[in-house]
Amino acid sequence: MSAVMVGVDDQLLIVGEVREREALMLALDHWASRAIGVDDVTAAISRMTVATTAVLLLAGDAPGGELRRLIAGVAGHEPAVLLLVPADSLDEGEAEELYEIGAAVVLAWPAESLLVPRIIDALLAVGDAPGEASDDAVRTPLEHAVRARLTADPVLHTMAVRVLVGTAVLRGTVASAWERARLRRLVETVPGIARVIDHGVAVFGTTVPDEELRKIVDATLRSVGNAEARGLEIDIHAAIATLHGVASTREVASRVCNAIRRIPGIRRAYDATVVEQ
Repeated sequence: MSAVMVGVDDQLLIVGEVREREALMLALDHWASRAIGVDDVTAAISRMTVATTAVLLLAGDAPGGELRRLIAGVAGHEPAVLLLVPADSLDEGEAEELYEIGAAVVLAWPAESLLVPRIIDALLAVGDAPGEASDDAVRTPLEHAVRARLTADPVLHTMAVRVLVGTAVLRGTVASAWERARLRRLVETVPGIARVIDHGVAVFGTTVPDEELRKIVDATLRSVGNAEARGLEIDIHAAIATLHGVASTREVASRVCNAIRRIPGIRRAYDATVVEQ
């Protein structure tokens, strides 16, 4: 019987030293009341039941052997195994091997401990999600790990991802270049990911009404180099800005126009100023 199914009797096992277990319990949120702490892998195996839906292994500096023992001992229960390790204790090859032998997610401890409850939610909901069985059937363990990491993010959870031999290929839309960069950093930090290709990620900023843009641009004009923007005016139509007026130098007009182009929501900005004689 698979334990990867959310229910009222679901149970977590936390394997590791008492101090680290207590620290992890503080991050478990609504899962804390279902968690049982044990000292080592042997004790974890003896405490497993059909209700054990996930095992959190605080692996310390040498996770490989501990995880192999754990995976070998839980074949009849099939819980999701979350491995928490010090960030500098694994290289990419070791992390990918851990995914291949059964780890659902490898996280940096303690930096990513707050992701644990949301990732557990995502992992245990996989079996109940309608219409996803065929997609899940072809996903690799590393791809599941990236998917779980994205699912835990309130903004980036809709992104599509495929992982091919350590390369993550991303698709979807984001609201800004900043979100695209954050998406890339998030995926790059998943142990086992050697390369990220984000050419399929499009940036479509949220539409901002022209009147709101005008207020933002006016504030920018007042703040750019103080006197530099004095005497300059802006017209905005359909998020396209046109700068008018008399500028002290062409360099000043160009600098102000570039500042306007960087404002979120502005599609284009044109310089229609004249330079004072």
